[in-house]
Amino acid sequence: MSKNDDFINKLERWAKKTEKKLTAVIQNSIEDMVEYANTPVDDGGRMPVKTGFLRQSGAGEVNQIPSGESEKEKGVTYSYKPGLSALPRFKLGDTFYYGWCAIYANVQNIRFGFKDLAVQKWPDIVANNVRRLKK
Repeated sequence: MSKNDDFINKLERWAKKTEKKLTAVIQNSIEDMVEYANTPVDDGGRMPVKTGFLRQSGAGEVNQIPSGESEKEKGVTYSYKPGLSALPRFKLGDTFYYGWCAIYANVQNIRFGFKDLAVQKWPDIVANNVRRLKK
């Protein structure tokens, strides 16, 4: 093996390791931001929770806008699922979309700011995940 081949192999290993770390930072940051946005008002967050439908209506998708049920059933209480089942498919270069499908999500966001505040925290969330990864 020549010095050039050895250098190329080292460079390829470094690039693969860096890609894995970047992907981990992004995926962990998305999870943290979604969790932050979905933290109920009663727990110090901004997400209003009455039946749980708004929280449960959150959905994420890779490279396309997510969809889901937009109207709740009367008399039903919903359990929280973050809607991140698509996140493991995310790769560098992809776009990850997350949103709430409940028909009243935008009105509730205007009132409580759960989405807007989480988006504003994105730089801090990413910085925290970078620090975590360095440890």
